[in-house]
Amino acid sequence: RPAIGAPNPSMGAAETSSPRIFIDSIVSVCGDSIYTINPIGYDSYRWSTGEETSSITVDREGMYYLEATYGCCTISDGIEVVFAGPLPVVDLGEDTIVCGPSIVLDAGPGMSYLWSDSSTYQTYMLDEAGVYWVTVYNEVGCAATDSIIITDCLGEQELEELVVKIYPNPFSSRLIIDWGYENSAELQILDISGKILLKSPVSIGQNELNMNEFLPGIYIVKLKTESDYVIRKIIRM
Repeated sequence: RPAIGAPNPSMGAAETSSPRIFIDSIVSVCGDSIYTINPIGYDSYRWSTGEETSSITVDREGMYYLEATYGCCTISDGIEVVFAGPLPVVDLGEDTIVCGPSIVLDAGPGMSYLWSDSSTYQTYMLDEAGVYWVTVYNEVGCAATDSIIITDCLGEQELEELVVKIYPNPFSSRLIIDWGYENSAELQILDISGKILLKSPVSIGQNELNMNEFLPGIYIVKLKTESDYVIRKIIRM
């Protein structure tokens, strides 16, 4: 069984002019110390670890070589796996209500920052309700993102009279907006960067949304009438 850092002698090293199996010759993994190499579309696989499965899961840094066949063709290639380090810790806190003139959000320690308005400081001063997010990069280039929903006092008081249920949360393929207000509303679903992914009218009663096209992650639901609004955080499993 050959070492991970050397190809099987029968494979030979991949030449620059040869077809490639892997798009990148080096992959840098943040957070986890485990990585799955998963090239697809070949008939057979022979790895330098001795495995012959279509994918391998590795927990050591180093070069991994693969000899794959497709029809009558045989292709050899290698990829280097590097575990860059842990992700930054980013916590903007719980969603909150703001009654004062402004608050300051602190993204915590990091090498660089990118906020939802493209500012690049560790702290962010805000004076209005909305959805705010920040991405923090550490010294090895690993990144993590967090978001927070800020609601002002007036909006929260107005919404106390509304009956709004959003379920299930987390959701998988469908989402129910149970709107108990006589006025119709405009529904927006945004990603944590603030990009609007879906717009739809909402009327009183149960409004069912097909969410099959949404990838796993955190999203923001915004429901707005002429005078009121609702902002909720939802999770796609």
